[in-house]
Amino acid sequence: MRCTHHAGPSLVVAEVCDLPRERDVGCVVDGDTFDIVLAGGSDCGGSAERIRMLGIDAPETSSDDCYADTAWAALEELLDEREVELTFDVDCTGVYGRTLAY
Repeated sequence: MRCTHHAGPSLVVAEVCDLPRERDVGCVVDGDTFDIVLAGGSDCGGSAERIRMLGIDAPETSSDDCYADTAWAALEELLDEREVELTFDVDCTGVYGRTLAY
């Protein structure tokens, strides 16, 4: 499911990097960013935490960058209805307020 930037969930940023945790994927934002479902949420509704994957730099779907849709589709196929295990680096959040995780 593609996330919508204007009518998506209320986003929650992790307050601290905690131990690896498993979460259901709600929706894919672009080729390197997705939302995970938090309590009370389902897919892109309710509350979500936006995850920016470390080690991957994909084009933004909000631009006319080449392969942005291809990158989104590849991540969507990879994460479709899956649970992911998040692990963290030294910094928990990036400059845009997203949680950074592997």
